[in-house]
Amino acid sequence: MQWAAYRRTEVQIRNWDPVTREVFGFVRDQIIGVHPRAGVEHIGSTSVPGLAGKNTVDVMVLPQSVGEISPATSALEGLGLCHARGSRAERPFLLGAVTDDDGNAHFVHIHVVVAGSDEATTQRGFAAALRTDPTLRFDYAAVKKRVIDAGVVDPLRYSMDKGDWVVDALRRLGLPPLPDDGPPPPNCR
Repeated sequence: MQWAAYRRTEVQIRNWDPVTREVFGFVRDQIIGVHPRAGVEHIGSTSVPGLAGKNTVDVMVLPQSVGEISPATSALEGLGLCHARGSRAERPFLLGAVTDDDGNAHFVHIHVVVAGSDEATTQRGFAAALRTDPTLRFDYAAVKKRVIDAGVVDPLRYSMDKGDWVVDALRRLGLPPLPDDGPPPPNCR
């Protein structure tokens, strides 16, 4: 596997792809190689076997303190990852892609979140709940399908259109709410 340039594409829902685990392993090892002090976790739909989605590999990079955000982000930039438009210094969001050994591109979203923060708890808790609760997993897949069936192909709109369901699910799970400013547009600046 190797790093590749990120490019924006229309949203398509695909069956879960086990190759995403290998992509995460590559990304994790690369991040640990340049910034070993930060934790690295696989979150999002690709961390949930069997859950259909965009097959974008979401990775949470966990610096131990606010003061470690900038060094962690610099290390990620050194790997060739780019900031999404709207990425903020206190909550960096970086984009990249990995090409597997067959030449297939896999998109990667890197969420830099301070370890122990409410957001880290929520991201971890939501992924764990999706892995262990088949009803929650089925309902989330159905929401994604409804959004796509409504003709939504823009990545930002896709995220926003499933947002109310996610907010409600987090509340029902007793998890802290995610920041309410929404995801930044998925384009490198």
